[in-house]
Amino acid sequence: EQRTTQQGQIYFLHTETGVSTWHDPRIPRDISNLQLREDELGPLPAGWEPRVTGTGRVYYVDHRSRTTQFTDPRLSINIRRHGRSMFQESTVIRLPNQKHKDKEVEPLPKYKRDLVQKIKLLRGELLSLAPPAGHCRLEVSREEVFEDSYRQVMKMKGKDLRKRLMVKFRGEEGLDYGGVAREWFYLLSHEMLNPYYGLFQYSREDNYTLQINPDSGINPDHLSYLHFVGRVIGMAIFHGHYLDGGFTMPFYKQLLSKPTTLDDLESVDPDLHRSLNWILENDIEEVLDHTFSVEHNSFGKVQEHELKPGGKNIPLTEENKKEYVRYVIVLFFY
Repeated sequence: EQRTTQQGQIYFLHTETGVSTWHDPRIPRDISNLQLREDELGPLPAGWEPRVTGTGRVYYVDHRSRTTQFTDPRLSINIRRHGRSMFQESTVIRLPNQKHKDKEVEPLPKYKRDLVQKIKLLRGELLSLAPPAGHCRLEVSREEVFEDSYRQVMKMKGKDLRKRLMVKFRGEEGLDYGGVAREWFYLLSHEMLNPYYGLFQYSREDNYTLQINPDSGINPDHLSYLHFVGRVIGMAIFHGHYLDGGFTMPFYKQLLSKPTTLDDLESVDPDLHRSLNWILENDIEEVLDHTFSVEHNSFGKVQEHELKPGGKNIPLTEENKKEYVRYVIVLFFY
């Protein structure tokens, strides 16, 4: 089915699987990458205009229906007129001795079916929360997208952020049918999630998922900025846009107020996970000389944190090691 988001972006939904895509399934994907001449495609239909996102990707605006899409509308027209055969000769490439094999389509795993249903329910609930009228208007500078967005978003009430989003970059003309808002989310998330600003850090050197920087308090306004980040994440979910970044699984659990466990440590700090597991699985009497305190390196200075009041004077024993592990997990994630 062809559907349209609240922002006027056209997308396509496969109703049997619940999978959605920006790409028109009537157009072979290899055609989208084919360099066709303008005289082969013909002029754009009346009311259509090509534009380019900040990342250089071309999209098309239909001013009559106030919608945007990535697929060239001329391709859709030619497919309807002539069918796929007009492109097949130039786009289908066969390898030597290539044989066609009919693959049986396996049913979707249960967890994927559940996810599709959950997404449908979420979309329905969010739609019911949208105000019937009004717009959430933002005008920001590309050069100062973080600070401009912070000042404007934090002044608004929560209900105003749920109104139809209309974003404009200062000094640029054009109506936002979804493409400008999409680019705004991309540029803003790229800035606000950048570890350079100290709010977040990569969970590991070999993993680019993000978690809150435990030293973010060095910025006196860090809680206000984190509040802003939370608002932007909520806006992206509500208005159906993507952010340029991803968080650790324990971070998402915390957003949902779900308890974190020792297993959650494995993906973000494998060494600490192995160390705590070893403590639980082995007899530590007369082996470890630990107390209920841990050391933390903050900007080159080693600081001691007590896991509980008077922790530096409480030795780690076989009897209290489970309590010790629980306190370490709490300190790590909270």
